Amino acid sequence: MDQYVNSAAFLDLPPLDIVFGLTPAMQAIRQKLERVAITDVPVLLQGETGTGKEICARLLHAFSCRSKDSLVKVNCPSIPQTLLETELFGYEKGAFTGAHSTKRGRIEQAHGGTLFLDEVGSLDLMVQSKLLQILQDGTFVRVGGHTTLSIETRLISVANRDLRSQVEDGTFRLDFLYRINAVTINLLPLRSRNSTPATASWMTSISVSLSPCGTLQRRRRSIWSAILFLRLSRPIAGIARRPQSGCTLAIAPCCTS
Repeated sequence: MDQYVNSAAFLDLPPLDIVFGLTPAMQAIRQKLERVAITDVPVLLQGETGTGKEICARLLHAFSCRSKDSLVKVNCPSIPQTLLETELFGYEKGAFTGAHSTKRGRIEQAHGGTLFLDEVGSLDLMVQSKLLQILQDGTFVRVGGHTTLSIETRLISVANRDLRSQVEDGTFRLDFLYRINAVTINLLPLRSRNSTPATASWMTSISVSLSPCGTLQRRRRSIWSAILFLRLSRPIAGIARRPQSGCTLAIAPCCTS
């Protein structure tokens, strides 16, 4: 267990007690992640926006045998659909106007490491079918190319919506879903994690360290930590950014008084 704690600190991630909380359900998720990390199977991380899916993806890579190679993240909805294929698979020189040289795509960059598809549900069906080919036999062809290339990588996918409902809607391939979720980890929202005291302490220390106001008086810091604790003790509607914003608001008066 110590190796995971040390790795989280090395990656500049929140302490694992903050990420996973103290409830039996979240501890079970933590243990599942640690077991799955040392395997090489595709993993699907699901949960509400801001529940730490990217943190878990980074931990899965860091604890795996691929940790010495790259973790290549693709933020799927941020890339226009017209460019997504070339961004993922790369292209050959002359494939289209402006393609003056061959370019390696994100998939090639992840060779030997981990490919991280964020919000995988936003991929169109054509791109899903080409990714399915990679998962089946590890081969693909660059845009505008004819040579079949081989790739060896692990896939971690993240979704903040129900992919099975997308399958029913016809916007997600069932065979692709089966391939990407050899293991599925469903992350609970923060309101279900029971880590309020530790979260308050950690977020206070982070906000203080980022504050341009310098060192806060110990008394003021303890007062605002208590205020933050009370804020976080209320049900959190969803995401990690919300209590972090609350922490900033709680610390701010110390810089102006």
